[in-house]
Amino acid sequence: MNSKKVDKLTYDRLKEVLFYDQNTGIFLWKYSKQSRFVGEIAGSKNNKGYRSISIDGVLYKEHRLAWFYVYGKWPENEIDHINRIKIDNKISNLREVTKSQNRQNINVKKNNKSGCRGVSWHKTHKR
Repeated sequence: MNSKKVDKLTYDRLKEVLFYDQNTGIFLWKYSKQSRFVGEIAGSKNNKGYRSISIDGVLYKEHRLAWFYVYGKWPENEIDHINRIKIDNKISNLREVTKSQNRQNINVKKNNKSGCRGVSWHKTHKR
């Protein structure tokens, strides 16, 4: 993640504009602006299935905002959804992991014939 982008949003600014419910994983706006209202659910689902929120013209992934909101610092690594549900941003469902650890917590691909993660067919060796 681009650190310049992350540095734009301060902890105080985040708390000023959003309320985060740790039990539901939902962010709510604290103020009205144009077509959004106080108490309205913030953000939307992006094309990769994650929820994002635009704050001061910068788009942030909700799971990273949740981590920042609760712990007061940006995660240094990736944030993993423990239950693999990309829009479940409850803090109890989030954990900071390395890229390698995050890759281990993925769903089995639709074309996987073995039913096991990390197993693939080698055409040359036919196994």
